[in-house]
Amino acid sequence: MAETGFREEEVRTHPELVKLMREELREYLAQLLEEFLREIKPKLDSITPKRLDPKANFQVLAAADSGSFNVVLADRLIAIITTLSVISERSNIRRIIRKPVICEQRRNESEQAFNIRVDSERETRLVELAADVVKKYDLEAMILDGPLIPRFRGAHISVIRNLVEIGEKRRIPVAGFVKRPESGYLFRNQDPEFLDSAILSARLNAGECYPWPPKKILDERTGMEFQYTYLKTTSDRRILPFRIDFPNYLDDESCKRILEHMLAITDPLKGVPAIIMMADEEVKLSKKLMRDLYAECVASLMSKYPEKSWGVVMTRWGEFWL
Repeated sequence: MAETGFREEEVRTHPELVKLMREELREYLAQLLEEFLREIKPKLDSITPKRLDPKANFQVLAAADSGSFNVVLADRLIAIITTLSVISERSNIRRIIRKPVICEQRRNESEQAFNIRVDSERETRLVELAADVVKKYDLEAMILDGPLIPRFRGAHISVIRNLVEIGEKRRIPVAGFVKRPESGYLFRNQDPEFLDSAILSARLNAGECYPWPPKKILDERTGMEFQYTYLKTTSDRRILPFRIDFPNYLDDESCKRILEHMLAITDPLKGVPAIIMMADEEVKLSKKLMRDLYAECVASLMSKYPEKSWGVVMTRWGEFWL
């Protein structure tokens, strides 16, 4: 093989097209802002936030996270899923790392269906690891980088039920930190055009949460009840409130202690608790990392297999290549 490095695509979008895109995007965003201001005006008076003070309440705290990356081979899609937990015990950091798994696109499975299956598998493995850590280690709290309220069916529901049961049995608070909430629970009866986090971004200030106490929600698929609130961690208006999920076994004071601790350890620039950031950064699969790993693996195999077989492990045109 003559070349093992990846070529970077050189983009040369026509200047006139760039100009037209800029005009269209600016007009769309302006219309969106006008629509947003009209919708939130009657809602703001009904929102009464609770003020919280940052307070480090836990000495032994764990976070769990997972990541995935799709590799578009010529013949099929594959996804690599990674899972990791970080335990912070005073000044010591411990990591629990699970062996990565590869999901393979099934024959006749659409790309959309494959991506949904990968998302479900990734979150299922995240909750599985969190449950194991809660079961085996003497924690004061566990935070998932992701929702606790179920998003998927099947095994995903089973592992969430298991995590909640273990947490309740061991009296360890569990919470889900949802960085990109897509829910519209709060104002669903008002037929809103915008998600909860966007609406609350116009009302909540740093250190405030809403609703309080956390609002209960029944998940009909599991018959389990959960709680949630939205927390504004930073004064930066570009960072929207995050949704925090709790199991029903936590009382208001336990939920409050978790929120206070999140504020106490939040990265002021990114608005995310430090332990979540640590887990996120260590489990994340960047495009550069995956290109390098792919190149290394393919290069190590090409001398062992005939050239006529290489096509099956090549990527599709337009993806990264060797």
